[in-house]
Amino acid sequence: MFEMYRVSVIVPYYNNADTIHRCVRSIFEQEPDSKFQIVEVIVIDDGSSIPCPAFEDRSYSNTVLKLVRKPNGGAASARNYGLDRVDSPDFVAFLDADDAWYPEKTRLMIGEMLANNAAIAGSLSVSHTFYRSDPSQNTILVRFWDQLKTNRFLTSTTIIDVRGMEIDEIHFPEDQWYAEEGDVFLKILHGKKGILVNQVLIDYSSGKAAFGQAGASAKLWKMQAGEIRNYYRVCKRGHMSFCLLPPFLVYSFLKYIRRVLITQLKRENKRA
Repeated sequence: MFEMYRVSVIVPYYNNADTIHRCVRSIFEQEPDSKFQIVEVIVIDDGSSIPCPAFEDRSYSNTVLKLVRKPNGGAASARNYGLDRVDSPDFVAFLDADDAWYPEKTRLMIGEMLANNAAIAGSLSVSHTFYRSDPSQNTILVRFWDQLKTNRFLTSTTIIDVRGMEIDEIHFPEDQWYAEEGDVFLKILHGKKGILVNQVLIDYSSGKAAFGQAGASAKLWKMQAGEIRNYYRVCKRGHMSFCLLPPFLVYSFLKYIRRVLITQLKRENKRA
């Protein structure tokens, strides 16, 4: 008899009234599997001026839908608020209210996590395929140093195996509103394995680019500052020597310049 794993899904909501039903519906339309059961979906209304609309049904089969509201504090605060209210899951998944999963996402990702003994997994998206490797490979290995150089995970694709972890170990830094998820992923990957499932498994905000186009990632400098803070946190935890900080800062600024140039080029092409 197969062991059944419990999955909790955290959905921060902020004025996403036009996309939240599509988002939640994509969770309940996940293909069933003998390995897992999505036991709860927690939608956190982060002090929206447009309150989260009511859902017709509060539960679907064995999955409970919880809608909670809190004062505005940002995405990190909303995710932590949801994490503090999960009901003893084995896996925690994240999905933003303007994104939607493909039906096979959870089945494929949890299967690969169990097969590869991975503590964290993500997937590709329509606009996030630059890590795609040999199509014959099901997964792409992500190590701590890979993640330190470049963020491999989109939060809306991420599933974390929380067995053996304290939930507060995966809390997001609430004093940081940009690139805050990178700190969580780096904490998990220090001493643990991560993978990317080598498939597009999410409609990521209707195909918006990974940076420089819409939402929080359009704030390129603030994203850059967040990445630098993540480097300092890694050093303070003793996961990287402060001697390695200068070359990583140089590398980070080179990436920032590249992003600015790409964003500017896109704007020029749009005007043309």
